Amino acid sequence: MLPINEERIMRVLLLISIANCFVFCAAAQNTVTNDAFARTYELYSWQTASGTWNFQLLHNTSRQKTVQEVFNPKSALHGVNELKRKIAKLPTSGEVIWFDRQTLSGRKVRGSERLMYPPKEIMQDVKHEAESHGVKVSGPDETS
Repeated sequence: MLPINEERIMRVLLLISIANCFVFCAAAQNTVTNDAFARTYELYSWQTASGTWNFQLLHNTSRQKTVQEVFNPKSALHGVNELKRKIAKLPTSGEVIWFDRQTLSGRKVRGSERLMYPPKEIMQDVKHEAESHGVKVSGPDETS
């Protein structure tokens, strides 16, 4: 049987404790980052030929959305009221980032030319509705 070296045991325990701290901190950071991504959404808007505003509300991910995703008729929201109902279902403390374009390397993505912001009154209405549900909408500066 080997003699017990208390100093060696203490060093091993200290190293294990330090390693556990690193693992715990990394896991906590990952949870915070994933949680923030889970509550962040991208909003796109465009007007139809008949004058109706359509919207697409997508989860924010680390990848660029395709034109097909943004203009997907199955998930598009037709009209401001549909958008407001969808926003009301988002988690409290959620954030919506409103885009009027898709770009890749600083250039508009082909097929996304129809994207634009609606009039200021509509944007203010949507932002006010979102705020009443604890959701922040970020987008253009309304004073410009």
